[in-house]
Amino acid sequence: MVNDTIAALATGDLPSGIAIIRISGPKCKYILNIFSIKSPVRRKLTLCNIVDPETGQIIDQGMVFYTSGPKSFTGEDIVELHVHGSVAVVQKMLDVISSIKGVRLAQAGEFSRRAFENGRLNLSEIDGLGDLLQAETEGQRQQAIARYNGGLTQIVDGWRKVLIQNLSVLEAFLDFSDEEDVAGLDLQSMALDLKKIAEEIKFRIEGFKFGRIVRKGFRVGLLGLPNVGKSSIINALTRLNRAIVTDEQGTTRDIQEVQLDLGGRLVLLLDSAGIREAASKAEREGVRRSLEMAASCDLLLWVSAEDVAHSEQRPDFEDCNVVHVRNKVDLSSSADNAVNICALKGEIEALECRIALEYDKLSHSGGVSLISRERDVMALRDGLEGLVRVIAKLDEAGPGVDLELAAEDLRHCIFSLQRLLGRVDAEDVLDRVFAGFCIGK
Repeated sequence: MVNDTIAALATGDLPSGIAIIRISGPKCKYILNIFSIKSPVRRKLTLCNIVDPETGQIIDQGMVFYTSGPKSFTGEDIVELHVHGSVAVVQKMLDVISSIKGVRLAQAGEFSRRAFENGRLNLSEIDGLGDLLQAETEGQRQQAIARYNGGLTQIVDGWRKVLIQNLSVLEAFLDFSDEEDVAGLDLQSMALDLKKIAEEIKFRIEGFKFGRIVRKGFRVGLLGLPNVGKSSIINALTRLNRAIVTDEQGTTRDIQEVQLDLGGRLVLLLDSAGIREAASKAEREGVRRSLEMAASCDLLLWVSAEDVAHSEQRPDFEDCNVVHVRNKVDLSSSADNAVNICALKGEIEALECRIALEYDKLSHSGGVSLISRERDVMALRDGLEGLVRVIAKLDEAGPGVDLELAAEDLRHCIFSLQRLLGRVDAEDVLDRVFAGFCIGK
C-alpha cells in the first residue's frame, strides 16, 4: 500500500465554491494524462479542461497544480485539481481516479503520514500540524504554528548536536586512545556543556503546564453554596443562556462544561453543584463530583453572594489556586480583596480581567511553550535522567570514573531526544568520530 497513489478531497463539505482534490504518488502524471491534461508547469496553477476518459466530454474546467518529489509536502509527486465544489463534479472525478489500478482513496491523515515517513516532517512538526488544524483560539494558533514550523525541532537538534559532539569525543577516547591524533579528555569542559543543556531541558519541562493549558484549555471551576449565581456567571461570561438559572436550590446536579475564548485564551468553565448538606442522593452525588472537579482545575472561583448567608465561608482546597468572587454586589456596597461583580446585570468585566491575569501568570516566560503533550515530557525527563547521571560521573573527575557507563548514559539521552522527534539516527555518532578525528585514514 505504501507504493499506491492516493487521492482525497482536501477541502470541506460540499457543495462549496471550490473543491480541491489532492493526489500523491507515482501515478500523478498518468492521472493528468487520463484527464487529457497537458503536463502543467511545476509549482504554477494552470487553467485547463478536465475530460472524462470514457466519453471525451468535459467534466469541469479548473486549475491544476503539479509539483514533483522529493520537494513536496509528502516527498512524492503531488497533483491538486481545483474544481467547482459540486457534489457531482467531485464524485465523478474521484470515481475516475480510484478506478485506476494502483490508485486508491487516501486514509485519514495519510498525506501527513507520508510526509513523516519520507522525512519531510518529524513527529513534533506533525503534532504541530494537527494542532493547527484544530486551533480555535489565537493562543492555540501561535503555539501550533511555532511547533509546525520546527521551533521544537531546532531546539532539540541544537541539543543533539552538542551531545553527539561530546559523545564522539568520549567514544574516540575510549576506543582509540592509543592513536596519536586523539586528544585527551577535558572532563570539566564536557560537564559544563552538558549542565547547560540539562538546565535548558528543565526549563522546557517547566513550560509543559502552560503548553497543555494553551492546547487543551484553562480549566476554571465555579464553586459555592446553592443560589450564589454560579450559573448566572457562566451565562454572563459566554453571553449565552447555557446554564439553567432559577431561584430553586440544587438546580445544577452534574458538572457542566462551557468553552470560552477570552481574548485568544481557551478557557473551560466548569459549573458545579452547590456545596451543602444535600437531601437527595442525586444532589449528594453532584456535591461529591464538585469537590472532585476542584482537584483537576487550574483555577477555582469561590462564588459568594450578599443574599446567601455564610456563602463566603469556603472549604480548604489544598494546593488549589482559589479566587473569591462576590456576586450580586448591587445588593451591597461592601468591597474587599474579592472580585466584585453582578452577573445578572452583565457587570463581569472585573472577573474576565482576573481570569485572564491568572491565565497569563502561567505563561512560560511570556512566550510560546513548545512542550504540550505528555509524550514530550516523558521523552525530556527520560533524557534528562541520563544526562544527570553523566554529569555526576564527570564531576567525580577521578581515575576511577567509568567513562563507558557515562558514554552509555549519553547515548540514552540522545535516543530519548530522537524519540521526541520520532526518529532514530544511530549512525550520527559514528559519522562524527570519523569526521572529527580522521580515524581510519
